[in-house]
Amino acid sequence: MEIYTEAAAPFRMGGKLSETIKTNIEEYERVSIGNSFYGILFKNKQRDLWHLALEGCGALIGSAKSKSALVKSVKNDVLTGDPEIMKDQIEKAYKVIKSARLIEKDEWFSKFKGA
Repeated sequence: MEIYTEAAAPFRMGGKLSETIKTNIEEYERVSIGNSFYGILFKNKQRDLWHLALEGCGALIGSAKSKSALVKSVKNDVLTGDPEIMKDQIEKAYKVIKSARLIEKDEWFSKFKGA
């Protein structure tokens, strides 16, 4: 499964101070997050965090130390979010992942602040 996020790139000269990075993961759990959406839940062992990406487009939609708190938070976001805004964000995510820079899993996981 291909996943992506925005990562800080503070030493860039001019332009954006972040970059879109992606990687491939093999170990994950598929979870329902409401309104017919599913997420990909996976562990970041380097930082002792859980991450949740939207199934299909691979956009990272949450991270937390607690697996259950993360799922609960994302479900709440989906249930209370504006369906039109979410639809627009998902359409954009399918385009963004195509141009994201592919990196190794270890490097991707290391980009997060941990426990």
